[in-house]
Amino acid sequence: MKATANAKDTIAYGTRIVGGISPGKGGSTHLDLPVFNTVEEVSTPPTSVAPLGYRVLMPFAGHENGPTSSPEQCRVGIMPYKQYQRGCIGIVSKSGTLSYEAVGATTAVGLGQSIVLGMGGDLLPGTTLADGLRLFFEDEETKGIIVIGEIGGEAELRAAELIREYRQSTPRPKPIVAMVAGKTAPLGRIMGHAGAVLTPRDVPADIKAKALEDAGAVVVPHPGVMGVTMKRLLEVDVKKELSD
Repeated sequence: MKATANAKDTIAYGTRIVGGISPGKGGSTHLDLPVFNTVEEVSTPPTSVAPLGYRVLMPFAGHENGPTSSPEQCRVGIMPYKQYQRGCIGIVSKSGTLSYEAVGATTAVGLGQSIVLGMGGDLLPGTTLADGLRLFFEDEETKGIIVIGEIGGEAELRAAELIREYRQSTPRPKPIVAMVAGKTAPLGRIMGHAGAVLTPRDVPADIKAKALEDAGAVVVPHPGVMGVTMKRLLEVDVKKELSD
């Protein structure tokens, strides 16, 4: 029922859904759409995909995506789309839920979002924070970037390396705001995602946050201040451009 409700909302949002997956029910239809047994059976030529949806997903061909959206244009997932607003901030997050918080914060200050990517915190991610960053570095509609990490894995460290390289090689780099969740997480307890667990071998959240800060990102303590922080950074960039 939840999948059906979300599919209806997504279609109403304007996203073209080409089919659904339900093992054992391949060959049937639901919501006037074909149903397949496996993802492998689904084959859609690019011409049948909504242009914006193709623009969002094509950079991640061969990857799996969590909740993903270009506000007022394309919705792929279960995100609470009513708080999304088309704008200029790219958001990439290991936590889908925290990406909603970043969306709310940027909508509240009138910035809106260009593309929002929820990677998920699974042990074997199909898409990484670095993949999302590369997209935002090149995307003309994205003027600022928000990165949200969490405990588990080392994706944040690789993202920090990429941010450092980007800022060193780009004359006018886009401002980047970052946060790493889980600083008070107890050792060994899974915090929602299978990969969101702090083990003795993992890098603690505060070390990840420090790596992102050292790379040039502005690290904030919680998502509630992401919007005002990003707006301030963009205003500083505008003043620099006017003074040059």
